[in-house]
Amino acid sequence: LIMGLISLTTDEFKQLSVESKNEILTLLGITFEIDTNDEFAEKLNTRMTREFMTNLSPKTKIVLQKIIDFGKSGFWLDELEKDIYAEIKEEIGGVWGGLTRRVRTVSGIDDAELIEWGSSDDGERIHGKLHPATYQNLKNFFTNS
Repeated sequence: LIMGLISLTTDEFKQLSVESKNEILTLLGITFEIDTNDEFAEKLNTRMTREFMTNLSPKTKIVLQKIIDFGKSGFWLDELEKDIYAEIKEEIGGVWGGLTRRVRTVSGIDDAELIEWGSSDDGERIHGKLHPATYQNLKNFFTNS
């Protein structure tokens, strides 16, 4: 059996499901698993999303738009930071605390988290993911604004 070369661009890889990404990386000998448990990321409905987005700084909106651009299966923090730095030439470390405070205010839940954080098995990379409903509502917000 002769197998040809199969290639995927980064954008194509980002479009794959979490399960497909895990399978491909396992076949390549890269061991880690993206957590598919969404119970820790807060679910924001349409009304909450509009309230959440009110009065956010332009930098914070750019971060959220980039997160949405990565797709519903989430993002790797190092890739997100690189994309944002390339666009606005600023670090984004301070954005995370603001997003956490905002989601807690809007949801009324003291320990709510906008993003579920995980890491690769080797601990080298950090992965973030929004609740699927929150992802869709934010995507709709950006599409319609």
